[in-house]
Amino acid sequence: GLANIEIKKEEEPIIETKIQSLKKATEIEHKSDVWSITELSDLRIATGDDKGYITLFTIDYEKERWTKLNEELGHDNGVNSLCELSENKLVSSGSFAYSIEVWDISNDTFRLIKTLDEHSDNVCQVIPFTKDIIASGSQDQTIKIWNVNAEEEDIKTLEEDFPVCSILKLR
Repeated sequence: GLANIEIKKEEEPIIETKIQSLKKATEIEHKSDVWSITELSDLRIATGDDKGYITLFTIDYEKERWTKLNEELGHDNGVNSLCELSENKLVSSGSFAYSIEVWDISNDTFRLIKTLDEHSDNVCQVIPFTKDIIASGSQDQTIKIWNVNAEEEDIKTLEEDFPVCSILKLR
């Protein structure tokens, strides 16, 4: 015999809800244009703008309400890239400062842990590899691999023949 199949209207996928809500991020409580954004493992959102500010938010996706938790002037100019290194550790790259900063963001406050400044041009992107290791790509035609918890600068530099504007960790 034939089985009865009931077709139910599916709820809106969470990814679409998040995308709609993220669009609203550029409309609220930023000092300037948003250049970078990342969702943290505890569901807070960090944004970086073209004036160098990093802002932490929480989001109620159902009510599409953003709550600003704190902000910090992280760089002298634009924040090109943000990534979460580990719980309560955020990494940011600044555009014309050629620097990378590692932040402790416990209790929704910013405490600068370390500044990494071995690039000689704009740092376009930072990505995490492990809880201690990040990679950065720069217009100085290098990719640098950093151990951010090492006592002394622990860097491996990969030379390229082109500016490195985007990097990806493959599985």
